[in-house]
Amino acid sequence: MEFNERNSRFSHLMEPVHERAFKLALNLAGNRPAAEDLYQTAVLNALSGLHRLRDEERFESWFVSILLNGFRREKRRFGSAPVSLEGGAEPAGGAVKGPDGLDLIDLRRCLDALHPVQREIILLHAVHGYSLIECASILGVSRERPAPGCSGLARS
Repeated sequence: MEFNERNSRFSHLMEPVHERAFKLALNLAGNRPAAEDLYQTAVLNALSGLHRLRDEERFESWFVSILLNGFRREKRRFGSAPVSLEGGAEPAGGAVKGPDGLDLIDLRRCLDALHPVQREIILLHAVHGYSLIECASILGVSRERPAPGCSGLARS
């Protein structure tokens, strides 16, 4: 595939997923500069690996899995990173209430107690609106191959 053709194809595929994917990067990274780095790295990795995309209908799941893999790599390299619940804004001391009155600090503690893959599922599904089928595709799991920490879900 020619360079310009590849870039045009990639831009066309990225356009409808850009905003949601960047919000996910912001949630994962916890601040805008780190999110921009994470997102840019995912874009570059996806562009260079576009020849491996087998089904354009699954582009968003494919791209988000690249984004999550980049986040996991950075987290292993530099240690724990916060998962933001509000587009990158970290709750400052004291009780911070979400729009439904839920204490976000308590929610943060509950999320932190989960296995990382379980946190990712909640972030993808509840915060970003991915269907459970999309979550499974993004995380590369199935009933036959459950995610780490989620083996009980395969039997339900």
